[in-house]
Amino acid sequence: VGYYYDSSIIRGENLIYFLRKKNKPNKSYMTCRYNIPTASTVEHRYKNNINVCNETEIEILKKIDKIIKEKLN
Repeated sequence: VGYYYDSSIIRGENLIYFLRKKNKPNKSYMTCRYNIPTASTVEHRYKNNINVCNETEIEILKKIDKIIKEKLN
């Protein structure tokens, strides 16, 4: 993630958030990009930039979208 999204974060377009497993809090699990104008997580990757395709986890991301949207309003 790093500097790639710095400008869009500064402009207020994107947020970056990270998910970790409860039993492995020190290990990277998933990195996500939340797009403020669309009010949704538009990018989600496991460690090593692997696409997330697990439907259960995608449903969790949708719940997180609702929480972020509420907090931003």
